[in-house]
Amino acid sequence: MTQQNSLFDIAINRAIKVLENTGCQFTVITPDGRQIGEIKTRKAKSEYRKGDVLNHVLPHIEKIKAGEIGFVPFGDFQQRSVASSLSSYCSRNWGLGSYTYETVDGGLSILRVL
Repeated sequence: MTQQNSLFDIAINRAIKVLENTGCQFTVITPDGRQIGEIKTRKAKSEYRKGDVLNHVLPHIEKIKAGEIGFVPFGDFQQRSVASSLSSYCSRNWGLGSYTYETVDGGLSILRVL
């Protein structure tokens, strides 16, 4: 082990000790490829059944052509869920940058650009 590697190990170990002592979750990948620590993630549980929000959104947008404006009401869904479903569908099916939307009273107004 060279002196440089030894100094790197000392610095990395100090940083890890600080992270551990502050209760942080972390993953460090050292220059030689060692992985230290682990970030534990869990997927947030949706408050709606799979497909419910998309089934609400689709009838309002599936026939919109480039240059047209549509409106998607929130209905019984939260604004963030409707916006997420709208963005996901439009990006996947129309392409990134092909639409823009804004929150208006009671829903989302969407303009299909491309």
